[in-house]
Amino acid sequence: MKKTLDNRRLTTNFTLYEFIEGQLPEAGKDMNWKNIAQMDIKNMEKAAAHAQSVRDLINKNFRSDNDYKEIGLRITSGWRCKEWELHQKRSGNSQHVIAAYDAQPVNCSKRQAAEILAWLLHHFKNYEGGLAIKKPTFDKGNILTPGFIHFDFRGRVARWEY
Repeated sequence: MKKTLDNRRLTTNFTLYEFIEGQLPEAGKDMNWKNIAQMDIKNMEKAAAHAQSVRDLINKNFRSDNDYKEIGLRITSGWRCKEWELHQKRSGNSQHVIAAYDAQPVNCSKRQAAEILAWLLHHFKNYEGGLAIKKPTFDKGNILTPGFIHFDFRGRVARWEY
């Protein structure tokens, strides 16, 4: 699918394409680009600014535990078009259609990433929007996937777990 917007840096560490494509499969990326006119760029800028503040907070609190190596924040899912949501057998009313993102810490161990996610959930307990966590998955005590955290900007408190 032709990308009809130029990629650009939204913050120090995040680009527009990260919020359009994330880690979606190719079919999801293609649908997003096909429906890109539905995306509100101001909402993506707001989401990126929020993600940047979360990334900065993570590094302020955890970088010393990571041999002072910068900890990144990977956007696994940002804006998703309604067509993709319906294709995935969802209602089409996800906050991702408006402004939301799922993210996970990177450039650290899976264990540290899981610790960071749990810390973020607690740190943002009074957050005035949607906040959710996908907890880590384990196999014989080893972390397979660290999970991710979800933020949205719905203007009312909502909490859940995946």
